[in-house]
Amino acid sequence: MGEKNLDSEDRVLIICTGYIAGILLLLFSVAMPYIIVVKATQSPPYELYYGYFLLIFGGWFGFIFILISAILLYHQKTGSSVLFGVLGCILLIFNFLFILYYCGRFDKYYILLGYFIGLSATLIFLHINILVIIFIKYKIVD
Repeated sequence: MGEKNLDSEDRVLIICTGYIAGILLLLFSVAMPYIIVVKATQSPPYELYYGYFLLIFGGWFGFIFILISAILLYHQKTGSSVLFGVLGCILLIFNFLFILYYCGRFDKYYILLGYFIGLSATLIFLHINILVIIFIKYKIVD
């Protein structure tokens, strides 16, 4: 049986599928609570902070850059795609680290599943950008 080699367009479509999966995962995570803060002196004794609120520290701009990167990659503009993808990853990683810094001002807090899902999506974007950089370096994609 003969093997079918993937051409450049097929590889780009596979990478774009990874981008779409990460984008959907990040959009799913922002609808979930990221942090619960316990405050015994208030009624109710806790506050929930959702992802859509906590992504104002640069995360939404990072998300927009990731969308632009996916669109550029789909149109075979890999150099520009890497630039926007790396900028988006930097902003998203900064945002998730800043959320941890933001939590430090509370006495008792818990990080919830939405935070880890969003962080996983950010790591997916980071790995995709590293993969595209390797593909460009070794001329696997144009």
